[in-house]
Amino acid sequence: MPPSAAATRDFFAAWRAALPAARKYPVAVRNYVMSKITYISGVRAAELCGVRIGDVH
Repeated sequence: MPPSAAATRDFFAAWRAALPAARKYPVAVRNYVMSKITYISGVRAAELCGVRIGDVH
């Protein structure tokens, strides 16, 4: 069973709140943004695995 909307919202809120204390801030922000965009867009795992750098640009 997937997590509830509230659990997902809490997860991303806690992650976002922890970003300023990250050891490697740019990497942490990159990972957060990529994960949030993936969640919002609803991309499937198989589709995400097939993404190449040329697809992003």
